[in-house]
Amino acid sequence: MNLIKQKREELFDLIADTERRYDTRLTKEGFQNARMLQQLAVQIEPRPNDPLWRSKRFSKLTNDFLGWAGACVAGYMLTKEWLRSDKEAAQEKMADSACVVSNN
Repeated sequence: MNLIKQKREELFDLIADTERRYDTRLTKEGFQNARMLQQLAVQIEPRPNDPLWRSKRFSKLTNDFLGWAGACVAGYMLTKEWLRSDKEAAQEKMADSACVVSNN
């Protein structure tokens, strides 16, 4: 397990060094590196004096929170709409049966 932790630290340092040396922000590799740094930032030992570590860790936690919040809001909205459509369908059925009874 210590070897894995060490390799994570080394990979974070390697990618961070590459990001600092080269401008890869608008490339596919740059996007993948940024995502990898976010993943690694929450798995390695805390580095409070490293601004890149702080930024990537914050990005990861924010992305996770927004993903969960979005899923909850979407679930709530879909469930609310589904329940409303069921209620409207039941009211229409009641209205239709009331019309049939009054016509007899």
